[in-house]
Amino acid sequence: MKRLLALCVFAATVAGCSSTLNRKLEPRNETMVFANDSATFYKNEGNNRVTPGDRRKVVPNDTVRVISYSWDRVPFSTNYETHSEYLIVQGKDTSWVDTKDLITKSELQKRNANAEFQRLLQEEQAEFIANGRAVILPRNQSDEAWGRAVSFVAKNSDMKVQIATDLMIDTYNPTSESKSGYTITRRVQGDEVIIEIVAKGSGRGGQAYKFIKFGR
Repeated sequence: MKRLLALCVFAATVAGCSSTLNRKLEPRNETMVFANDSATFYKNEGNNRVTPGDRRKVVPNDTVRVISYSWDRVPFSTNYETHSEYLIVQGKDTSWVDTKDLITKSELQKRNANAEFQRLLQEEQAEFIANGRAVILPRNQSDEAWGRAVSFVAKNSDMKVQIATDLMIDTYNPTSESKSGYTITRRVQGDEVIIEIVAKGSGRGGQAYKFIKFGR
């Protein structure tokens, strides 16, 4: 019983001192940015101890210079909670902040590029739907537009073409939602040619519409 009690006291002592004894600091000198419009700050209690603070408003994409990373061992676990000591470039004070609220500039560029891609995707899809999912051109532009349709499917479809005539291009149906395929048909109506587009799976009908109509 005494031995068990001694073990319990030892474990409790280790747990209570874990944030001090198991602190690991790794110097850094890199620039990061706030990922969102708020971040969780920590209070530096001294003696290598930090305690959870509050969540404050920050400026998204504001530049932060990371001074060091620290890891606090979670009691009775091999896991570490990660915090970052940082110095805001425009200021003079250092603080502790959760690294989950920071991203690198390259990550920010990727996120912005993805946001721009999604914006363009929504725009082209809206235009595609507004025009009845069909390209309508003067009849004398029929062959040129059809050539662009053939080229688009060849370059952008994940699925192979199963039907290719002067009036239809049809790929096999996608084997998964992440695969793209297309069915594109054309017909002449009076002085106009109508090229109808059906996007399959992850196919981008709006992108097909813009390329067939404008060549871009």
